[in-house]
Amino acid sequence: MSSGVQREEAWRADDYLPYLLARAAHDVAGGFHAGLKRHDLSAFSWRVLATLSDGRGCTVGELCERCLAKQPTVSKLIDRLERERWVRRRRDREDGRRVLVEITEAGRRKIAPVLAEAREYERAILGAGGASELERLRAQLRALIVRYRGIGPGSPVERPVIGGSTRGPRAAGARSR
Repeated sequence: MSSGVQREEAWRADDYLPYLLARAAHDVAGGFHAGLKRHDLSAFSWRVLATLSDGRGCTVGELCERCLAKQPTVSKLIDRLERERWVRRRRDREDGRRVLVEITEAGRRKIAPVLAEAREYERAILGAGGASELERLRAQLRALIVRYRGIGPGSPVERPVIGGSTRGPRAAGARSR
């Protein structure tokens, strides 16, 4: 006999999306980062040089955003990478107030074999799924990032926080007084 009350499924921490994302990042990146030692690179140096390898240059603020790090940490690393002659700072030609960080030719030589290993590492992780699975996964992760960044103050949907409350402006649909 059914009471009509739906039972909540038992909580499984290892099915929680943030946990799965963190676990995947930890395991997948950890395997690759272990191999960086033979190139005499830290994971953070790798991220910065890989980011700059497209040749477009970035401000320190852009590097912070793209490398998921705070400004003092990025600035200290840029100082060190400059001493190694792997990056340089220069004034932006279009806006002289901005300073761009660029990879040097020595930096390109340093990061080129690591980029090749990174591509091979991705292929090895995905195995039989290949390029189409990689592109599908990238698209899903990018969509998740965009969706999450679109939640918050000023958006129609508020970012959830523990306890079910929200931060910032009123949640969509809330009545004003």
